[in-house]
Amino acid sequence: MRYLQKIFAFLLVFFIPLTLIPCGWEPSEGELYYNFFHQELIGDAQLMPFLYEPSYPYYEAEKKEDLPDPNIVEWQEYLGDGLKKEDIASIVYKMPLKELVEFSRGGLPSNSSSKYAGNGLLKHWINQGPSAAISYLIYAKKCQEQAEEYDYYWDDDNGRDVDVMAALIEEGRSLYAETDDAFLKLRFGYQVVRLAHYSKKRELAVQLFDEFCEPLGLKNHIYYRALEQKAGALQGLESPEAAYLFSIVFDKAPSRREICLTSFGFTNNEDWNASFSMCKNKEEQVVFYLMRGLKSYGFELEEMENIAAVDPASPYLDLLLIRQINKYERDNFPSLGDAKQFPIANSQNEKHINRLKALCEKVLDAPKLPSQDLWKIALGDIALFEHDYATASRHFTSVSSSKYKSQAEILDFVARITALKEIDAQAEEQFAKEYASNQNLNGCQDMKEFMLDAFGMLYKQQDDLAKSFLCYNDLLTLREHLDIHLIIDLEEFIKIPEPNAMERLLLDKIGVNACHHLVEARGTYYLQRNDLEKAIAAFEQLDKNYDSEFYKNLNYMNSTVFSGSMWQIYDRTFEGQGDAIYQKHKFLGDSYDKLSLAKQLQDLEKRAKKEPKNAAEYYYMLGNAWNNMAPYGWHRPILYYNRTNHFVYDLTYNGKEDYAGFYKNYPTYHYFNPLVAMSYFDKAIKLTKDPELQARAAFMAAKAEQQQFHSQLDNLPWRERKNAVNEKRYFKRLTQEFSDTEYYAQMLRECEDLRKYAN
Repeated sequence: MRYLQKIFAFLLVFFIPLTLIPCGWEPSEGELYYNFFHQELIGDAQLMPFLYEPSYPYYEAEKKEDLPDPNIVEWQEYLGDGLKKEDIASIVYKMPLKELVEFSRGGLPSNSSSKYAGNGLLKHWINQGPSAAISYLIYAKKCQEQAEEYDYYWDDDNGRDVDVMAALIEEGRSLYAETDDAFLKLRFGYQVVRLAHYSKKRELAVQLFDEFCEPLGLKNHIYYRALEQKAGALQGLESPEAAYLFSIVFDKAPSRREICLTSFGFTNNEDWNASFSMCKNKEEQVVFYLMRGLKSYGFELEEMENIAAVDPASPYLDLLLIRQINKYERDNFPSLGDAKQFPIANSQNEKHINRLKALCEKVLDAPKLPSQDLWKIALGDIALFEHDYATASRHFTSVSSSKYKSQAEILDFVARITALKEIDAQAEEQFAKEYASNQNLNGCQDMKEFMLDAFGMLYKQQDDLAKSFLCYNDLLTLREHLDIHLIIDLEEFIKIPEPNAMERLLLDKIGVNACHHLVEARGTYYLQRNDLEKAIAAFEQLDKNYDSEFYKNLNYMNSTVFSGSMWQIYDRTFEGQGDAIYQKHKFLGDSYDKLSLAKQLQDLEKRAKKEPKNAAEYYYMLGNAWNNMAPYGWHRPILYYNRTNHFVYDLTYNGKEDYAGFYKNYPTYHYFNPLVAMSYFDKAIKLTKDPELQARAAFMAAKAEQQQFHSQLDNLPWRERKNAVNEKRYFKRLTQEFSDTEYYAQMLRECEDLRKYAN
């Protein structure tokens, strides 16, 4: 069965198309879900690399503990004399072979220029006289030259000199025989086993371990390093004993766990059974189950059941339980996406959760369970995932140990929030105050965002747009999609005379000058829709000193907005890119804010009706203004607040205004109606007798039509885009009605699209 699972996993990876993530921002793991249960509560820093982390091979603790080097600890105990670990490590790991040899011959006096001259270990040896440890370290450094950086790659030659390695093995044999010091003997044994393994003399490596290491009876760190080398040699010999030995090293030598887990693996049940049968006791069986569960092809829940049947008090079972809790949190509490409730309904997990629930209840019945409160929390989490909030809260409040009590308090708060069916002023006040006053809650990294997320869903269900919006956004986001209903709701919300604790929390997100920003947004909403009366009425409510960069910006809010241009080059000013027709009409202002611009647009409309002689040019300039302020135009910040042109909303395509449907994922669709510009150009063409102006207006109308087409493409599914057709009605008019004009001839030279159409 395991063999088939592995094949299936291979097929999934290599033959099923994957979802591609485009270039740009990509969320980190921690941004994908709300994390309430802190995995690092496991406490054992040497187990933390095996906490759940889907994106990387191993988990990295938030506060990485500086664990002691077991090899240096053993050296420190062996040498005694109060030597510092730093001095020992410096000589063992860093001192060059050449300098150590010189020292062994009486070199490096105290006044030497060597940076090791003042080292405490060297001083110790100078005071104590010659030491066999020096001979060992010289030998070890020679061996390291052949093993450097290749410790984990059992089968690579990597340019090693097998003749040198053979000579070093023989030298090691002699040095082993010359000393009676078991500490050093084991280290000589480790070196020769390693050399034999790396030179692919696998049978010899196994023999040397059995001859030189096992008989000494020392089960320290170096013994397990040597045993790891034997396991690697046996793996090369395809022996089932290899996996068994890797499991022993995994359990007894924590610093080697990641390497051993990488090397531990099976492709069929026969090999598993052969290795597993070598386990001498229940403890060794537990390690086997754990390691298989931690592999990418492992089924953790099944291994948890196996471990529980053998030793329910095993800390390894706690590790797998914590991983399960984190996995279910990721599934049930996503922080991105369009979830409408927490925990989200997930029928795929139901069978597994029921199975885990039965296991938790069984383990809790075990006598003298050290981590009883952890398993209570697990049962509470399961009840939470099942939407049984009363049972969840009962389990959480039953936790009493100091290690898990604060964690249970956090989860109980989550359970009470998710149990809410509606939210009123009393609930707002209660939860917001509790969050603010409880250090466990406000110290939980994701709690505030989760509380706002959950409340935002309820507010949306209750049609409280302002509060729902503010749970997820600030006023800057409002500019991405101006919704008049939301703007009015926000204007009312900020006027609340005595806000409660939750309302104060939301109001803090609005910032200063909110009233004016909302009025400006309301005016811009109407300006986008060419409803100039309402736009002017809104802008006139602003303080005269209001000076937002998007309300008044001389870089793009000037008379060039009325100029017609074939291209827009965005990294330079617009002057010189267009026809500068605005210069003929001195009544136009040099610069504007949104109020004066709205009034200027309104004035042009009135002048066009009163001055028939100039009406065509006025309508032409109005068309230019709406082209230039469109999402693809050079002056687009006037209506859309930034220089980007993505996610355009086209009224003419969808047929109705697209208000934000759900405020968690506030849409970035901008209102855009290119028919406004086209209607003005149509009037210009109709009213003028000048064929050059008619040709110019027709070409600018074609630009608006092209913007309309591209915005339609943005709204179409990818598969339908290739079939979309741009009718190019205005190119047709240009070629049929105005082909004898100078402007048409100029555009034929400069516009490739027109050339292709004409040909």
